[in-house]
Amino acid sequence: MFGKSKKTSKYKFSSLKPYSWSKVLGSNKKFRKVYDRWELNYMSVELAFYNKQFDEAEWTANIRIVAFTLENGKKTTQHCEDKKEVLIETDKNLVIHDYGCGDEKKGAYWKAGHYIWEAYIDDELVGTTEFYVEDVGAVSEALNPYFEALSLRTYEAPSGDIDVDKRFYVKEFDIKETRYIMGELRFSNKLSEEWLCELFFNIYDDTGQLIGTSDMMMLITPESGKGETFTISAGWGSSNPGSWLEDHYTMEVVFMDAVVGIIPFKIGKEFKERLSDFE
Repeated sequence: MFGKSKKTSKYKFSSLKPYSWSKVLGSNKKFRKVYDRWELNYMSVELAFYNKQFDEAEWTANIRIVAFTLENGKKTTQHCEDKKEVLIETDKNLVIHDYGCGDEKKGAYWKAGHYIWEAYIDDELVGTTEFYVEDVGAVSEALNPYFEALSLRTYEAPSGDIDVDKRFYVKEFDIKETRYIMGELRFSNKLSEEWLCELFFNIYDDTGQLIGTSDMMMLITPESGKGETFTISAGWGSSNPGSWLEDHYTMEVVFMDAVVGIIPFKIGKEFKERLSDFE
């Protein structure tokens, strides 16, 4: 959500993004919106705004950040609040302001629920962002209490994706025709109750540089209990061919900061069918 000032302001809102933080991680920020209670000690938020007084004059911003529980779309319990008077110096074009709260003990402060951060500058609401906390168990690459990955495959698609029954899975893409390269993750659900799944599909070139990323959130609603299969897809590219270079690439799928699938692919001169999963 973006705030709009009713008066001439000294800033322009850029973003408000949630992330988890601990003293071990330090300044390492991994922005996402779905977390598990047992991985969390501190929840934080990053407020970013542009300084319209850049290279002109210093000024002071009164910044207030507050978190609430959301229930049926309405704010209920307030969890934490921070008010600071921040000096905005002339050499700051983009201003970053962080705040977080919680407890050193994981699972002690943030319980399962739906939450919202609000950010104010000089008493004006400039942005909000929501996040969700599940209560199943911390996820690692060795242990995932939410699901078991069954397959990861890649295919070409236009903007807006294509139906599952029309997908042609390939390991090599034609550089002249490729628009979006999509990843399709199939997994077996381990839970009987509904839960919110957020996946990040990251694409790297052969040097390890991140080329593009896309995230997808899906509410998993089991009908027959554990063991049901679900499919989530997302990708990166452009509406027209031309955004890709001939090279070798890797796609990884990340769930709650744990890699749950990884697969190589190539941009070449023709499409070559993929005959196996994860390879």
